Amino acid sequence: MVRRDLFRNIFIVFLLAMIFVLLRLFWFTPHHVTEKDVQKGLEAVDYVLAFNQNEIPNESIVLYEVDQKEYVGRVIAQDGERAVYMDDVLYINHQVKDEPYIRSMKNTYQGKASNTGNLFTEDFTIESLTQSNQDVIGQEEFLILNDNRLNHDDSREFGLIQKEQIKGVISFRLTPLGRFGFIDVE
Repeated sequence: MVRRDLFRNIFIVFLLAMIFVLLRLFWFTPHHVTEKDVQKGLEAVDYVLAFNQNEIPNESIVLYEVDQKEYVGRVIAQDGERAVYMDDVLYINHQVKDEPYIRSMKNTYQGKASNTGNLFTEDFTIESLTQSNQDVIGQEEFLILNDNRLNHDDSREFGLIQKEQIKGVISFRLTPLGRFGFIDVE
């Protein structure tokens, strides 16, 4: 009887471990947020989950990989859209796009006397990011920027991000336990 219970418990633990591994491989990727990864709604020391999704909506925060390093950023625009940043204003398809998620950081930056007149986000176009004549974001490509625009580890450095580079949409926080749950990133 004890031997049968031991085998049953070992089988249950093995089955649970296999389920976790399969979920990890196909559904989510855990990520420890560092100081460079901080976005609105995310803080350094957060441990989050990035869920693999077919549809990646604009303004979602994603975990992506470039040269085998993981980065976190916000999807600003995607395939078929035109994006231009000029004089600290974002234009998507020739329309001004409000960015409430950067408002407080932008106001703080512009409020410092030494930054008066300096742009929080430097001017760019799709042509300048891709260094080509391409003015529309290509199929399964994404324009990804950091909320802290002083951190250039995003599309301004790497160019447009391919869909296969995106590991998932960050939407759930595991730790710290006091903030456990779904993340509000807007």
